[in-house]
Amino acid sequence: MFLIIIGLTIFFIIAFFVYETAKKNGHNAAIWTVFTVCSFIGAYLALLTAFRIIINIGIGQSIWAMNSVLYVGEIVHLVILGLSMSGAVLILFRVSQSKNKVPNIEEPPPTFDGK
Repeated sequence: MFLIIIGLTIFFIIAFFVYETAKKNGHNAAIWTVFTVCSFIGAYLALLTAFRIIINIGIGQSIWAMNSVLYVGEIVHLVILGLSMSGAVLILFRVSQSKNKVPNIEEPPPTFDGK
């Protein structure tokens, strides 16, 4: 339970920074924030579901004992939170780039063919 509270707190801080950074750099802040929230929740649920399927198969085949799964669960949950937050941080890096940046495009050299 403690890990969930810490993970959600960090996630809300990242979502706030995504909103502020996107607004400051000329991106659509609302869309990027919604995208961050959806990617975090989607990655978290997908990874947690995959872990639960693997654990249920292992317990059903009598490969693992239930006691060993309980000890590993907290570590795996921490890894899942980290992977989910890494997606949100990648989005934060993306919106930290200015949208109004003009690329350096060189003009073609002049021609001297009389035209």
